[in-house]
Amino acid sequence: MAAAQPPPPAGSWATIPRPIRHLFDLFPLTTLPAEPLPARAPPRSRARPALYVFGRGDPSAGRPSFNPSCLKWQPLTGTQIARYARAHSPCAADIPQDPARAEPYSALIAQRIRPAWLYTLYLLPANFPLLSALYLPPSPLIALPTLHSLRRAAAAEILSTTRRPALSPPTLLADARDALAAIAALLADDEWFFSAPAPGLFDAEVFAYTHLVLDDGIGWADDELARCVAAFDNLVRHRDRLYRRCWPE
Repeated sequence: MAAAQPPPPAGSWATIPRPIRHLFDLFPLTTLPAEPLPARAPPRSRARPALYVFGRGDPSAGRPSFNPSCLKWQPLTGTQIARYARAHSPCAADIPQDPARAEPYSALIAQRIRPAWLYTLYLLPANFPLLSALYLPPSPLIALPTLHSLRRAAAAEILSTTRRPALSPPTLLADARDALAAIAALLADDEWFFSAPAPGLFDAEVFAYTHLVLDDGIGWADDELARCVAAFDNLVRHRDRLYRRCWPE
């Protein structure tokens, strides 16, 4: 009696049905080399840092961004981007540095003013036309899921930052108003925060929100947050002063 043949090892051609094997013979699988990136795609590494800006109109015009995370860096490009330049610039000694006491006030911006901004732009129904114009694509098939994604992200960030179980618009605005009052008291009658001879990073952080909230050209339908800022004359003057300095007409 003939000896029993051992089963073919796993992955052997003998385990693949003949029609499938024939198909693979006709169309062999080949790993092709990676295609080069399109000519307009940025390189993976850069010799210098790059700032990507959400903006309207011609990007080369350098107009203020409508996104506060971008806008806070625009007035302080070049050697004035303090945190980066202090570590990398050969002339770091000439760069004005915000004092350590700026940190709790920066926390007020992140924890009190930004949540109110997120609610006002992303979640307040009255400002939906503005949100649509700034961030949503024209195609309704893409715009609707994008809108849901933006609103979920905004609500999640607000709840995570405020550490509250639910959104409370009156509380968000009250928190923002209290933070603005503290920041206005810090500025007092000075031109720049901490009595500095020139604007620093904290000036830009404040400007990133006060400018956008007060900008009539953006198209706010609900301006309650703008009224909170407008109640502090020195913050309004600070915003105007920094705008004229960085974007002279």
